[in-house]
Amino acid sequence: MGVQQRSVVKVLLLSIITFGLYWLYVTHKYHTEFAEEPELDPGFSPVIRTVLLFIPLVNFYSLWLFYQDVETLTGESAVKYFVLSFFFIGYYMAIGALNSHAT
Repeated sequence: MGVQQRSVVKVLLLSIITFGLYWLYVTHKYHTEFAEEPELDPGFSPVIRTVLLFIPLVNFYSLWLFYQDVETLTGESAVKYFVLSFFFIGYYMAIGALNSHAT
């Protein structure tokens, strides 16, 4: 139980090498771990949140939910990560913040 610590560099490099497939895998793993966190809303499906990433415009909502969960766990601003995602660094900064919460 809990969020697993992951290397930001490893996630970034493997995401590039696999053309984003590793990013989807890690994001799904985070959604699964978030579903087990007692501080977060237990009423969501990790599979549905991951599938939402494939739907244009709805994927922004799915990312927003991801960053809200990160904010709940770490206290870091969801808005900051969401805005920085448009510059491709918000997600990796959120992983760094989650590492401080990792077990």
